Amino acid sequence: MKKIHISIFVLMLTLLSGCRFTTGGAENDRRFIVAAVGFESDGALITVYAETIIINSETPENEPAPKLLKGSGATINEAFEEIEASLARPLMLEHCGVIAVGGGVTASWFDRICDYCLDDRRITLSSYMISCDSPEALLSETPESSVAAGYDIMGIIEQRSSSTGIFYDSRFFEIEGLREKGRSVFTLPFFALTGDGITLDGLSIYRDDRLTGRLSTDDAVLYSLMTGNFDRGTVRIGTDEYRIRLRSAEYDYTDSGENRLYLKLRLTGDSLDDTVCERLEQELDRLESRLRLTSGTDVVGFTDILSERHTDFDEKHGRYAAEFYKSSDFTVECLISGGI
Repeated sequence: MKKIHISIFVLMLTLLSGCRFTTGGAENDRRFIVAAVGFESDGALITVYAETIIINSETPENEPAPKLLKGSGATINEAFEEIEASLARPLMLEHCGVIAVGGGVTASWFDRICDYCLDDRRITLSSYMISCDSPEALLSETPESSVAAGYDIMGIIEQRSSSTGIFYDSRFFEIEGLREKGRSVFTLPFFALTGDGITLDGLSIYRDDRLTGRLSTDDAVLYSLMTGNFDRGTVRIGTDEYRIRLRSAEYDYTDSGENRLYLKLRLTGDSLDDTVCERLEQELDRLESRLRLTSGTDVVGFTDILSERHTDFDEKHGRYAAEFYKSSDFTVECLISGGI
């Protein structure tokens, strides 16, 4: 993966943020505007899906219509070339809003997908990256409120981010920023198809660019409390719900005698008391234990955070962070903080 400084991502995002298009302009006449792209792989080949919006100013009475196109190849370029070979005009990727990653995409292919999207600004850095079982099925779904499922997905992410308190940090520049800084763990919103259509159904956890596990919506809130991707919102503990209005965290460790990870959460919210904090500690401890058992690795990203915040940890354990995590115990403490 080509690594560039995060400031370049910010600059490119700024330059691209002013991009707009009009359906009646000559530039877009009979072009195939791409609203979303999807990637899936069986290991050897990559399959690309492009949800296009066909615009033709010669027949303005026809409304823009979405269509899903498909191509496969040994490289991403070959897959796109297969799609374009059947088209009279080239694809326009500048307005792509969603990059959907299928469950079969390997770490190597994920890296090449990021390279492709970044190269020559093919796809805007503000596009959302999401995960799903089948990009073909997801992008084939009839959109509810816009001309393309990809743009509906963007709206769902933005609405859920504001209502749940979780930061769905899945813009392409955000994911690349984490990878650039050396973070081994990141999450993508997981989208599924239900009887009601397209649904944001939790988070997919990626470690070293490989899909490692999935979280339900409730577990995603608890996970976000531990990782810092939580602003303010509702936390469910059993059948009870509590509104968190402010959250801060301290991360620490010990390696004398025994290895231990410490997480101290300070919370401000409605109806919080010591009993609620104790129940929340138990829920967080159970989630961390379950993730540790099922993945065998640090899918919360504690060692990444410690390396960033404690230079002594990075100096002593940076190269062997995985071993430190496997030999460590986890302790979480929740405290009620006074005021916002």
